[in-house]
Order: sequence, then C-alpha cells, then structure tokens
Amino acid sequence: MIAGTAINRIIAALLSWVLVLSPFPIGEYSEARDFSAGSISCRVYESEGSESLMDFSQRVYDFSDAMVLMFRAKGRSEEDTDASLAVCFYELNLADASAAHIRYKDSEGNWSARPLEEGMIRCENLCVETEGRRLFVSLPQSYEDLGSGAVRCRRELEGAVKISLKESGGADIKVLGFCPAGCFTDAVVMIIDGASPDWSAENSVSVWDRYISDGTARWLFDGYYRKVPEAYEPSCEDGYYLCAASYIVRLMAELCGSCPMAPYLCLACWDTVMKNQSEEGCWLTGPKSLWLSESFGIGPGFYDTRFNADLMQTGLVINEKLGGLPSIKSVERFAAFYKANAESFCTETENGGRLVADYTGPGQSAPVHTSLNHQAAECLTLYGLAELLEDKELAVLAEKLLQAIYDTAEDWVKDDHDLWYSRSADGRYSGSDYVSLTYDDLTALRDKLAAMGRTPSEKLLRLISEKALWLDNKGIEHD
Repeated sequence: MIAGTAINRIIAALLSWVLVLSPFPIGEYSEARDFSAGSISCRVYESEGSESLMDFSQRVYDFSDAMVLMFRAKGRSEEDTDASLAVCFYELNLADASAAHIRYKDSEGNWSARPLEEGMIRCENLCVETEGRRLFVSLPQSYEDLGSGAVRCRRELEGAVKISLKESGGADIKVLGFCPAGCFTDAVVMIIDGASPDWSAENSVSVWDRYISDGTARWLFDGYYRKVPEAYEPSCEDGYYLCAASYIVRLMAELCGSCPMAPYLCLACWDTVMKNQSEEGCWLTGPKSLWLSESFGIGPGFYDTRFNADLMQTGLVINEKLGGLPSIKSVERFAAFYKANAESFCTETENGGRLVADYTGPGQSAPVHTSLNHQAAECLTLYGLAELLEDKELAVLAEKLLQAIYDTAEDWVKDDHDLWYSRSADGRYSGSDYVSLTYDDLTALRDKLAAMGRTPSEKLLRLISEKALWLDNKGIEHD
C-alpha cells in the first residue's frame, strides 16, 4: 500500500474524481512499482473500482516535481446507450484567480495566455498556469469499443472545462466528461512545477495538441490509437485502432531537453505502451487487414515489422535523451522474438543476406513480401538495439539485413529513378514506393553506419541518390 505521505500528496493533486453532485471514490491503490531513466525516477500507482453506475481505472505517475494522471471511466449499463453520466475527472481550487491564466489554441493556432473567465471551454487540450506550477489537461473524450483493439470516437460527447469564479477572488476549475452507458471516457492530466515551456516554440502541449486535433491519432488510457484504415475490420468513421508504433511517444522523446514537460509525458506514455506487449514478445495490430487476409491468409492480431521497429527506435531515443530506458526487460523480450521471427519468415539472398517478411500472423498461408522501407528501418533498429543490449547476435543479424539490401540494390531501382515498393518471396518487384519515407530510412541507415566508423557501400549510396533524383524531378524537397 502507498505510504501516508504519498497518498496525501496524490489526493492533494487529484482531489478526487466526483460524479456531478456526488463524490466519486479514488479507490484502493496497488502496491507501487518504480522505474527510472537516467536521473529521473518515478513511482507508479494504479487503482480500479466501481460504483452503481460505472467502473473506473486510473494510473498515477509520481515524479519528484511532476505528476501524470491517466483516467478511464466506463458506463456499466448497456441497456440505454444514449444515457450519459456527467463525470468530473479533476477539480482544481485556486485561492487567487487573478494570479492564474489559461492557454488553449485559438482559431489562428496561437497559445496566448488568457485570464480566467466564468464559463465552459471546449477544446482538445489546455494548460492552466500559476506562478511556478502548470496543469496540462487533455480533455475527456468518449469512445465506443469496437473490439480487436479498435474504437469509435464519440465526438459529440467531448469534454469541457468549467470555470467558476468566486466572490472571494478564487476560482474552481472542473474537468468534465461524459460517460455514455456501454462506452468509456478517457482523460490525461499533468501537474508540473518549475519553469514554463517556451510558448513561442514547439513544446509538449502544442505538439500533443496538433497530433490529436488533426484527427491523425488519439491517446487513450491503454495507449496510442491511430486512424483506422478503410481496409481494416472493424472500421468506421471516426474509428481508431491501438497502434504499436506509438508515434506521439517518439515526438515527446525528441522534445526532451527542450521542453520541461516532455520527459514526464514521454516516460508515462512509454510505460503505458510497454504494458501492451504480447506473450510472444512483440506488439500486435489487433484489427483484421482485408488485404493481408485475402493475399496471405493472415487474420487479426498480426505482427507488423515496421511498427515494432519504430517503437524500438523510440526507446533508443529515450535512452539517448535521458540516459536510460525503463522496461529494458520488455526490449530484451522483443529482441528474442525478433531473432526467432527473422529466422522463420525470411528470404536468403546470394551473399548470405536476409530479407525479412513485413508481416506475420495467425492463419498465414503464404509468405509475405519485403518492402525496402521495412528492411532499412529494421536494420537501423537492430544496430541500435545491439548496442543498447550488448547483444552480438543482434549485430550479426543487422549485418545480414544490410547485406540483403546490398545484394538486391540494383533491382530496386525503376527506370524513372524511383524505387519499387516491395519484393515478393519469389523475387518479383512491384508497387509504388512512399514519396520520401524510404529515402529517409536509407539516409538514416547511411548516417548510422558512418557514426559506427564504417563506409557505406556504393550500392546503398546509389539507392539514396536514385531516390533523391526522383524527388528532385518531382520538385520535392529533401535533406
């Protein structure tokens, strides 16, 4: 159980979840678990509970000078899906409203400070600032569970912040959401002491807001959700699926060192994503891909090499920025999985190289192709993981993936200088390559080899130069 001083600190920050007009219990916290990244340490507390109308879950990431809180409330009755319970996820009481201001993005994209005024504010994200302390809120949003790791965003039930000014000069700020029967509602709150972020530049709040507001992705209690493609099942308008790549965590990691809020959001989100690791050791894509199903017999819950490589790259960035990486055992489990998978689902090339299949999954009846962007991203990630884990087998495997790129380099190039997208297991090249993704992967691999004191092969350099020529011909800027 949490020590008395720790629980008091959490309650002081959290105050309580309350039903509108009725107190909502915090619940009993689990035994704390600890993690650290370099000089940053954290204690994590988790709680689950229920009352007559809803179930609730919360995680508290308690850092020395910051706290990240993640909430989920779920309506228990499924008899009337139109009924919505108003929930106050967080309440802040200020003694002096004049000493505080609020920031949220206006119609012109500015994050200017505004005085606290009576009323309701509906926006995706906002920040309340007082002297020496900030409250970041990613407002409550309701979702319908579609199964297989997919949800439908109920945008008509977005949350709001209610500001009530007091005659004494203080203010009550309530973070409100709606919990539809049969659905669930998630929210994120962060409290941080110390220096304010630079609001004239990109910071954690503005980057988080941009990524969420443009409809690309959402952050839920259990992780990063991306817009679900039409070729997935289940799929619907405003549908999202739990995506292994977790790109918003990478964005927070890259801001570490320039934004004081970034390390705490980054580490809390990284810890959340690590909880989704499968028994096999990878991070699966839950929905069914109609294309993978029809072409290769692969069912829902498949392994995507690119998404997993990108997630591990995020871990490498965290380690570089913060001087350590939590959940290293999860990374080791993934490394063991990757070795076995790359042995079973690959095509050997003439000089001992290995092309690894892009996807594997349940019910698979035919070998899957290898795309150049997947291959290059995996190779880059393997070199990084080999260094992080001091794993010589990963280093050897990275060399095999690199050799496969060298062995097949000439065949990837089209007559117009663009690159083919993929190579089938029987050696056929096909498909339209991404505009610049593969180019970025190849240049990152070149730079990694140079950082290791190695001279990249002329074959790799030709792939880069051919793609660069195609980009130039299209008038597309590149590095």
